[in-house]
Amino acid sequence: MKKLFSVLIIFFVLGFVGCEDGSTTKNKCDDVNCNEWESCVEATGTCVVNAGKCNTNTDCTIVGQTCNTTNHTCEAQTGDCIGLSVEDIEADVEYPNVLVGYAGDLEISIEFYEETLIGSYDLTSSLNNNYEYCEQCVLVYEPLDENWNNFKVYFQTAGTLEIIAGEGTSGEGVLTTITLREVTIEDEVFTSTLVPNGGCYEIQTATWNTIEQ
Repeated sequence: MKKLFSVLIIFFVLGFVGCEDGSTTKNKCDDVNCNEWESCVEATGTCVVNAGKCNTNTDCTIVGQTCNTTNHTCEAQTGDCIGLSVEDIEADVEYPNVLVGYAGDLEISIEFYEETLIGSYDLTSSLNNNYEYCEQCVLVYEPLDENWNNFKVYFQTAGTLEIIAGEGTSGEGVLTTITLREVTIEDEVFTSTLVPNGGCYEIQTATWNTIEQ
């Protein structure tokens, strides 16, 4: 009786193990149909857009790009921009890493957060395409009242900054074909986010020379 009982136990265990070995875990993406510009995440079974692709403007992380919902690609925003003539660029009296200039009521701020020596700097590179981490940054501030209690902010989406002599705020430099589009800037982390259908300014060229004579 004991032998028969032992045989039955062994048979049951082997059968259970055999069932375990033959089982498979179902992929959560098996029943998910993503669009061709999306990929399915196996862990969650959800669709996410591929790099450079989008469903809405919030999927485009580069400032100045919006979602083309026809081909679902992030593209540079197009539209008419207002041209600016910038005058009197000089060192900011309060912030040593900043140059300021003016175009009518608008204030133009050129900010340096890394050593900027003689050379040309692409303001749309991966080092400069968001205010959160830009090394060379150009912004326009547009007051909405005479006391500057409220204002709009515009951030670079095209153009180059060149240092001809010296460095940074103690140098001679030029801005060329700068496009700045309206953004919001998040408090504390300073992430800049494009405002859909927001305003736009262009600076064809602007120069400065803050080298002490």
